[in-house]
Amino acid sequence: MANALVIILIVIWVLRGDAVSMERAAPVVSESAADIIASGSFTDKGGQETSGAYRIEDTGAGLRLVLSEAFRTDWGPDLHVVLTPTGTSEADNDNVMVTAAHVVDELQSRSGAQTYELEADLDLSPFRSVIIHCIRFTHLYGAAPLALEES
Repeated sequence: MANALVIILIVIWVLRGDAVSMERAAPVVSESAADIIASGSFTDKGGQETSGAYRIEDTGAGLRLVLSEAFRTDWGPDLHVVLTPTGTSEADNDNVMVTAAHVVDELQSRSGAQTYELEADLDLSPFRSVIIHCIRFTHLYGAAPLALEES
């Protein structure tokens, strides 16, 4: 009788495990795809290495700026993601943090994918670059062109 109980418990355990496995294997339904309204690739500025890409998405509920999985930048203090009206080619330590620059947020990580929510009513038309900038020491690390895509 004890052997039969052990066999029944093993069968239940195996069947329960299969059910859990099948549950985990079920496809994940993603939210509707967001419209990409701008994108670009970072170039080094100020002697610091910065690479990877970004995109700005319109989710329908708001805007978000997404740095790619390939994003990388050198270490530095007080690094921020900033939108600036200064073009990428002329961007330097002295001209990127003009009055019209918009600080998005502190950089979450020096590498990898990361997402930043933007204000829903933010007008992107005045901005020409997305930059990685050390605010404390006014030092530019990298810049990417920001050109709104035609829809």
